[in-house]
Amino acid sequence: MIEWENEGENLIGVDEVGRGPLAGDVVACASWVNLRGKELSRFYEHCHNLGVTDSKKLSAKKRQTILQQLEIYLSLDQVICNGDAKVWVAGLGPREIEQYNILQASLEAMRMAVIGLMDENQILTPAQVLIDGNRCFDPIDEDVQLTPIVKGDSKSLLIALASIVAKEYRDQQMKRLDQEYPGYHFGKNAGYPTAEHLEAVRKLGITPVHRRTFKGVKEYVRPGM
Repeated sequence: MIEWENEGENLIGVDEVGRGPLAGDVVACASWVNLRGKELSRFYEHCHNLGVTDSKKLSAKKRQTILQQLEIYLSLDQVICNGDAKVWVAGLGPREIEQYNILQASLEAMRMAVIGLMDENQILTPAQVLIDGNRCFDPIDEDVQLTPIVKGDSKSLLIALASIVAKEYRDQQMKRLDQEYPGYHFGKNAGYPTAEHLEAVRKLGITPVHRRTFKGVKEYVRPGM
């Protein structure tokens, strides 16, 4: 694991979820551990034992168990960190996604998450940010090194932890939107273009939380919407 090789650095992992859905926010999370030396090594070993990895490979129950064991609690758009792992979540909504395009919106959400994490926890520089994917967002500071890692959520525990938090956070958002906009099954499909979701768009039209530039939605945008 990358973190084991950089125990002396202020390491941050960041990932995003929600690039593919037709509705809802793109959500990013940045993670950091306030430990050094043997304590940090024990923390990473604990994460290994818990099964921390790419959120897409974990069931919802497993993700929730991991967060509970690490004392990270998500509730009503709040993230409470009572353990050694600290996280910060940021997101951009449908209108911002339309303005930026989804790639730039996801990069900006990750940048916002890292800045929020560093400010909240007063993380000192120099620091290194491990970014899931093959692209970097705009620089934050000359003493903050940005390192993209392809499939980073399977290679870095910090990125994997960020992906789990972001996934759970966004899923909670979509469950609330399911109550606000019944009929689209957001609680089940999380806004992704399932056959059921696409059929609902055809029958019911689009909502304010749909991304109007995405295929499967843009076909139903009327003038003035």
